[in-house]
Amino acid sequence: MFTATRVPQPPQERPTMPVGTLPRQQASLSCGTVSYLRHGAGPPLLLVHGIPTSARLWEPLLGTLGRHFDCIVPDLLGMGRSRPAPHADLSSPGQAAMFAELLDALGIDETLLVLHDQGGSHGQQFMVRSPERIRAVAFRRAQDADAEGLPAAADRGARQAARQHDRRLVLRARHR
Repeated sequence: MFTATRVPQPPQERPTMPVGTLPRQQASLSCGTVSYLRHGAGPPLLLVHGIPTSARLWEPLLGTLGRHFDCIVPDLLGMGRSRPAPHADLSSPGQAAMFAELLDALGIDETLLVLHDQGGSHGQQFMVRSPERIRAVAFRRAQDADAEGLPAAADRGARQAARQHDRRLVLRARHR
C-alpha cells in the first residue's frame, strides 16, 4: 500500500485556468493520434487522468502547476480526443507504452508523474516498464494495479523521490 506525506504550505492565492482555454496538441504515435495539453516551464510533469474523463480534468490546476513544471497532460487512448489505431492496446500496459512513446516524441527522458483514478493503474504499469524515466510519483485517488514488479519499482521510486524531492509538490511515497 502506498502512503503519502503532505508537506504544509502557507496559504496563497491559487489561480485556476478556465477549462477549454489551452489549445490541444496532437502526436501521431504507433498506437494512434494522442491529443494532449501542454503548459508551463520547468521539470516535466506527466498528469494522467482516470476514466471516463479526459485531460481537461487537470486544466484548472495548470495555471498553478505551470509556474513550476512543464505539464504534459494526454488524453488516454480511447478517451477525450485521442484516437487509437485499430490495432492499439487499450489495456494498462498499452496506455503505459503510449506514455513512453509520447515522452519520446516530445524529447523527454524522465518525468514526474501524477496519477488519478484508473490512470493510477496505467501509471503503475509505466513505473514497472520504465522505472528509469520516473523521477517521482504522486497518487490522487488512484486505483491499484496488479503489476508484477511494482513493489520494487515503488521502493526505488520512493528512494529516488526522497533524494530529489521538490517541496512544491508532495512526491514522497513509501511501500509497506
